[in-house]
Amino acid sequence: MMKGWVAVLGILAVSATCFTPLGAQNTTSIGSFLRSFINRDSIAGVLNSIQIRNLPPQLKDIFQRIDTDAIATQLLNQTDRIFAELDRSDFTLSNLAALPAALGQIFVPAGNNSNAAQNASVENFLQNIFGAQGVNIDTYRPLMQEALPLLLDQVPGMQLVQGQCKKDIGLFLEGLLTGQAWAMNMFDSYGKPPAGILYGNIRWLGQYDECMRVEANIPKVGLQKIDQHFKGEYCKAYIKFPSGAAPGAGGSPTTTCSHGPTCSFPRAVVSVFAFFLVVGTLIEGFGIDKILTPAKSFSDGGSVMYTVVPMKEKIGHKPNGNDSHVQDVNPKIYFSSAFKKAHFISFTKLTRLFVCNGEVDGNGVSVIDVVVSEKTKVEEPQAPALVRLFTAFSLYTTLPRLLSTHQGSAAITCLNGIRVMSIGWVVLGHTYSFSFGNVDNIVFEFEETKRFSFNAVGNALFSVDSFFLLSGVLAAYLFLRQLRRENGIRPKTMIMYYVHRIIRLSPLYYMLTFIYATLTIYMGSGPMWNGKLHDGEFCANNWWTNLLYLNNVINNKEQCFDLSWYIANDFQFYVVAPLFLIPLYLKPMIGVLLLLLGIVACGLAAAFTLVGMEGDMHLFGNPDFFADYYILPWCRISPYLVGLMVGYILYKTNLKIKFNKFLAALCWLVSLGVIFMLTYVRHDEDQNGPWEKDAAIAYEVISRPLWALALGWVVIACATGYGGFINTILSYPAWVPLGRLTFAVYFVHFFIITIYQSTRIKDITISDFTVAILFTAYITLAYAAALVASLLFEAPILGLEKMILRK
Repeated sequence: MMKGWVAVLGILAVSATCFTPLGAQNTTSIGSFLRSFINRDSIAGVLNSIQIRNLPPQLKDIFQRIDTDAIATQLLNQTDRIFAELDRSDFTLSNLAALPAALGQIFVPAGNNSNAAQNASVENFLQNIFGAQGVNIDTYRPLMQEALPLLLDQVPGMQLVQGQCKKDIGLFLEGLLTGQAWAMNMFDSYGKPPAGILYGNIRWLGQYDECMRVEANIPKVGLQKIDQHFKGEYCKAYIKFPSGAAPGAGGSPTTTCSHGPTCSFPRAVVSVFAFFLVVGTLIEGFGIDKILTPAKSFSDGGSVMYTVVPMKEKIGHKPNGNDSHVQDVNPKIYFSSAFKKAHFISFTKLTRLFVCNGEVDGNGVSVIDVVVSEKTKVEEPQAPALVRLFTAFSLYTTLPRLLSTHQGSAAITCLNGIRVMSIGWVVLGHTYSFSFGNVDNIVFEFEETKRFSFNAVGNALFSVDSFFLLSGVLAAYLFLRQLRRENGIRPKTMIMYYVHRIIRLSPLYYMLTFIYATLTIYMGSGPMWNGKLHDGEFCANNWWTNLLYLNNVINNKEQCFDLSWYIANDFQFYVVAPLFLIPLYLKPMIGVLLLLLGIVACGLAAAFTLVGMEGDMHLFGNPDFFADYYILPWCRISPYLVGLMVGYILYKTNLKIKFNKFLAALCWLVSLGVIFMLTYVRHDEDQNGPWEKDAAIAYEVISRPLWALALGWVVIACATGYGGFINTILSYPAWVPLGRLTFAVYFVHFFIITIYQSTRIKDITISDFTVAILFTAYITLAYAAALVASLLFEAPILGLEKMILRK
């Protein structure tokens, strides 16, 4: 039986699959490609496996009349010439008419008159298949369905592919050979080697949307017994480059596919908060809370309760029910002589109100004499508890509170500007760091990091130390003022010190961590979207460490929600702060000594930790640096302790310090010089290579407390009247609402950057202008998202705290 021609057509099918689906006319690489995996053994394997009985009668009759032995012998003996001839031919899928000539040149070369019978047999076969009647591709589908799986077995590595997957590949190749649009779209969407590989363009992502829009409906034809229907499914293959082949080359062979399971429970939890917000806003918007609130009243400490009701009063005239000249006037209350003699400050808050006993006669509200003693107190009316629960979430309550620029007279106003600028620095640093690996010009990106000016971005790590400093300043300043107001340390004060902190941090932190661990995987799709978190397993196993604020010390190499290490440190510092603050309040010299010892101890702990560490002394150059040093509280507390010292100074001086102007100017120069030096000194590493280990350790140990001291001077100078235009900038009222949102911005910007970077369908070309655009978008969207998160999870809970703990 004729089997060699089946192999020939199968080989051509494979070559067409790889090189002709896009209509390209250049086929010079067909022979070279086939030569890479077709040899005598592989052809023999195909010839021995073809089942002619599966062919339709039309083809079976043709094959039965051909001298198969002669053709098979030529095919096996002349493979090299076959490949060379295919390279020279102009055969493509769109030019099937050229196939007889190509095959004729292989089997019947010009000028060769030998083996005339064999040549006539070949010519007869070619005329029968590719005659003037034209080509009906459906006739040859059974042939391709039979040959393609056998040919695939000859491709190195394809022996591992079996079952349905192997059948699907054959179906795909058949679709390409027969010109099916769905197959061409699939092949067109494949990732292919682009330009710029040596410049770092090593991620060939293809066209995600084109792939996902593929929909194939394939009727049963030939050996295919059932109709086929499927849609495109995007997958990625990671291929390890040889070492040094391309910048950033790496990875391991693996494949991931898109999917979309459900997530009803996490959404339901978030929906509960949204429900309270909407209902609370409607209750307050329609005034239902006012309707359900009783009138304001006051008590003299006895059994008599008086009610305060609205009144209209004519200037200089006692109102009654028949007075037609009654009009509203400025705050003024009409009391009897006995009431006027009483002194009760609380009544100054009662505007346009009238005091009565609630008795009404035919002429209106009667006036009575009220004797008010110093024990008399106003009873603030309250709506029912359930109503107050809902209105705590009302936008009428929470939004003005968040957006207000009001600050108390004793507030340290410059902290808002520092806080906002620090969070901007964090977002800028992450804009760059999160883009690494997602650009098509990695070489350029690496070169850009070596610029002198880039150190202002690379050292954004100091922004975290700025936050630790500010947290310490506020903890000391507010706690010591509280002790002074209460004239000592009380158990209730200490309990509320911790309770308030937990209530302040936990709701927003817990909810955003919960959303990250459960909902983030459903927030995107695309070629860069893995469909799972890199720390998803860690969240499943170690979520409890986040709840206890211990994720930076327990299983810290497997912590959930990477950015949460900061909040764990901040909470731990706050917990131990009274160990320094109480001595500062009772015995200031002992307290100062303890702070100095704490800073020294932190430096020693950091030094000993780094001495025992292998590799670079830098966050981005050592995989162990983060967990074994960077996030450990005993290595990071020094800026917080400096903040406690600064807060104590501001408390002790009541924000009033007299400096010699020359001394103040000198302190400013030293402070700004230290900040500049710490930011740019490591540029030397970019020019001359990494520092010696001892020098790098020394920098790590002293840089953080020095940064805190330099920034601490800025706080002291601005708070005490020596800040000049810098204080004017840092204390600008617009920073106040933005400063309230920085805690939420710290967390939500991570979501925004991650989702954007992971849902792009193409890598971007990085440049300073591109980063400027991305940063502007990130910080804007982060504040918008932070406002929503705060309105849902933070501001309402703080309102409930005041309601529950109301004195």
